[in-house]
Amino acid sequence: MRFGLAFLRIMEIHEKTMALWARTGCLVAAFFAADVILADEKVDETLSVDPLGTVSIHNPRGDIEITGWDRDEVRVAGRLDDLAGGLVFRVDGDLTIIRVELPRSNANWGDGSELDIRVPRSTTLRVDGLSSDIDVRGVQGEIAVRSMFYLSPSFDHRVIDGAVAARFTEALKAVLEEPEALLLELS
Repeated sequence: MRFGLAFLRIMEIHEKTMALWARTGCLVAAFFAADVILADEKVDETLSVDPLGTVSIHNPRGDIEITGWDRDEVRVAGRLDDLAGGLVFRVDGDLTIIRVELPRSNANWGDGSELDIRVPRSTTLRVDGLSSDIDVRGVQGEIAVRSMFYLSPSFDHRVIDGAVAARFTEALKAVLEEPEALLLELS
């Protein structure tokens, strides 16, 4: 049902954007009109979950407050990123997935999400974000929080072979993921 509503909303935005563009002849005005329509979508959803299960949260940017509570439910409330394409919130067995979906392009514009997430105290928590401030309180299960960023190096293939560039990128990734390993090699 969520997909159907999202599709109808996209079509509505497309029609309004094209009408504005036709009237003004200005693509920039059409882009900003679509942005205003999508901005600040409020969410307030709750699902029943296994209290000993795992909650996986992915929020590319914004603030997340995660609080443990004494209910067998996960609640997501707040405001989505103004560029968000939607919120995935579902339960699959003992795994609960919460994911704010953003387009890969233009992810540096606008505001991030502001989410208040309630989870069972004993749940296992996995949280990742690119530009996210994450605050976890009252969760007694295992907690894994990681900040990430996109890395997309560019190489002149007239100068360096693709295989060499790939090995360099993998080595750089390894150093960024575990910088202490580099320090051990230097000593």
